[in-house]
Amino acid sequence: MKPYYLALPIALLMTGCFDSNSPSDTAVNTDNVSEPANTSGSTPDTSEPPLDNSETAPVVIPTEVSGVYYGAFNDSSSELFVASDGRTALSQIINNDANFYGTSHIDDSVLVFTGDVHGVWSTSDITGLMNIDGSLTGTYSWSLYRIEYSGTLDYVKDTRFDNLTTSLDKFVGRWSTTTGQTVEISNTGVISEYFDAERGCTETGLFELTDPARNEFSVTLNSFDCSDPALNNSYQGIGYFAYDFTEKEQIKFTAFADLPWSYHDEHSARIETFSRVD
Repeated sequence: MKPYYLALPIALLMTGCFDSNSPSDTAVNTDNVSEPANTSGSTPDTSEPPLDNSETAPVVIPTEVSGVYYGAFNDSSSELFVASDGRTALSQIINNDANFYGTSHIDDSVLVFTGDVHGVWSTSDITGLMNIDGSLTGTYSWSLYRIEYSGTLDYVKDTRFDNLTTSLDKFVGRWSTTTGQTVEISNTGVISEYFDAERGCTETGLFELTDPARNEFSVTLNSFDCSDPALNNSYQGIGYFAYDFTEKEQIKFTAFADLPWSYHDEHSARIETFSRVD
């Protein structure tokens, strides 16, 4: 695969030189400070130069790198989703001890992922370095209570849904999960109705587009009045549209608690699949 390089803007500052001994080239202002004379007869341009926002521009991950990946976090089955704006969700499908949410950028031909560790009892950050070569392979490291954790990452891209696009109209309708959640989503992406037989929660939420040309979206959720008060929380995450083996449309996303270290295991990250109800 073709390597990617980060281009950093370089500002060249050039200062003009003027002969202060030549009265024809200078004019004295009221503060007795010499300035270049305006000999053109036009009004001087006193407007401010445009701001350079290049350093705050959002990260853009190329189409051939962004998307859905399946593979292994050490020996645990895992899913990795990289959005075009750099937001990244790394979740363990079976072993739900810890999940990870953060951002990625490309440094040369390496995808650099940094994020919060969710599902542990203290603040912790993860760093993952994955070589881009048709797949993503590399290593990760994070620490907790002075204990260092490290291991391997190995992912293959799932290209089945790469050509899908997103729109708010695609969310409209009723959706359900195998665990008893049912939602109704409006044409503005708002969860207008919600029922949760398993957790007994009331929930509000919003699905928003990130890049309509790509198969990705962001989601925010607020759970309250849950049968287990520990489940009352606010979540944010990213996801994509998919189809199951019967070609039924699905909304798949991983949402993470706003306070990752305050809630353990399933309280901190939600890996959800909503299927369209006919």
